[in-house]
Amino acid sequence: ALLGRMAAQRATLLAALESEGLLRRNAAVAMPAVPLVVGLVASPGTEGFDDFLGQLRGSGMAFTVLLSPVQVQGARAPASIASGLATVSRTACDLTVLVRGGGAKADLAAFDTEIVARAICSHPVPVWTGIGHTGDQSVADVVAGRSFVTPTECGQELVQAVGTFANRVVGRSRHLCRAARAVVDDNQTGHRHARQRLAGAARSQVHRHAARAEGKALRVGLQARRHLDAAAAGLERRSDRLAPLSLGALRREDQRLASLVRLLSAFDVKRQLERGYTLTFDASGRVVRSAAALGAGDRLLTRFGDGTARSVVEEASVSSPSADDGTSREQC
Repeated sequence: ALLGRMAAQRATLLAALESEGLLRRNAAVAMPAVPLVVGLVASPGTEGFDDFLGQLRGSGMAFTVLLSPVQVQGARAPASIASGLATVSRTACDLTVLVRGGGAKADLAAFDTEIVARAICSHPVPVWTGIGHTGDQSVADVVAGRSFVTPTECGQELVQAVGTFANRVVGRSRHLCRAARAVVDDNQTGHRHARQRLAGAARSQVHRHAARAEGKALRVGLQARRHLDAAAAGLERRSDRLAPLSLGALRREDQRLASLVRLLSAFDVKRQLERGYTLTFDASGRVVRSAAALGAGDRLLTRFGDGTARSVVEEASVSSPSADDGTSREQC
């Protein structure tokens, strides 16, 4: 009687999901090419949990498992499974797997409930089930994207799917390598022929240009000799005219230089000192040009024509300029 009621409820639920268009909704969700991030909804430590993970661990592939632990048997199991599916749906997983080990028909009743079925139907990524039972499929198996008889088979199929993709990538990579090697070999052959043709053409061009350059060199040599002879004759003519002009210019410069020497001698300091003028320096060695620059106590050095004298200023005064008396004053 219990199994009959369960079968009737299962049939009613499947009919309702069919009428709402939900029965194959999850199966229509696109499967990623490489589902390496797996959201696992299972009871940790159970046989089904260990069997599924054992397949992934033994594959040597870089699977990442995001576990959402749930209860898979008992009165709280349906709500727990639905909550686990919702938790996994909020992660960045590529595939969600719902597994449980074998058991009696009544022990698997949670997988025939509406709350679990609707959680699978509305799941954003494909859902695979691996529920270890024989006979009729559960409602969870029917609405899931794919269902497997055991968790082990589910893990094996997942490993095979990723392995098939990896083998396809490796095969295409090898094909690409072979094609690239063939292209490189063809290009190397073509380049070798091109280099040979280019070398022959270059040698021919070099020979032609060498002969042409040799002819031009002979013509340039003849023209250069004629130009040199003409230039030498012109230079000789210019040198004949340049000698008299140079002598006249030198005599004029000698006279100008002698005039400048006489002018400089007239303004020579020694000559001025010999004439009776003096030069007075302050303690810093600067020439004293005005009494206004002096103060009492300043030390002075006065230079004469025949020596020097040191003095100390007792008083300095500046006289106002006198009216022009028609005489000129000379100062050094």
